[in-house]
Amino acid sequence: MASLKEWVTQRKAKGCLSQLMSLDPTVSTAAAGRLVKMGSPAVPFIVDELKRGPARMRASVALVLGHIRHVSTVPHLADRLNDPDHEVRDAAERALADMGGVAVPVLLTRLGNDNPAIRKMAATILGEIGDPRAVTPLLGALADEDLGVRQCTAEALGALKAEVAIPNLVKLLDDPIPVIRSSALTGLDRMGTPSARKALHDWRERQAKIR
Repeated sequence: MASLKEWVTQRKAKGCLSQLMSLDPTVSTAAAGRLVKMGSPAVPFIVDELKRGPARMRASVALVLGHIRHVSTVPHLADRLNDPDHEVRDAAERALADMGGVAVPVLLTRLGNDNPAIRKMAATILGEIGDPRAVTPLLGALADEDLGVRQCTAEALGALKAEVAIPNLVKLLDDPIPVIRSSALTGLDRMGTPSARKALHDWRERQAKIR
């Protein structure tokens, strides 16, 4: 009986996956909704398409998995951050952010990835998720050798409202690289706490005296 149930689930999932590629947005949206409603039993078939399907399918199923929020899919979505297609990468990034806290442990490992583009996306997603477990690793990433990673990390710490990062961000306001100064300013603005506002006010007063 279990095998019959699995067969029925497979047929339903594959039917929905086929309709997900419809050019009619009403059909594709309805198919995505049915897959999300199926939940965990549909995950193996969806992940298979995430790995092997054409780019449009990979992007579509990534978003579906983000709504299902099954922890087993996080590594597969994180792998798509390195997808050759930018729409798939964007979809994987959105899906991981939608998954929230369950995605954090895998994203933290991606902060140490050899590819700086992966490190940038991981920092950005961690900022969007807002989980405090990311604060300490992101503080370390402020010293990343890649300019883009440092930039995304400064902004992510602001989104996390990580007041422990205020001295680090204030220091970056005097960085010789303009985009880093701008990112530190953005981070402090995003933080928006009384301590962050005071730190910005004090820094601006010091700058006014220097000039």
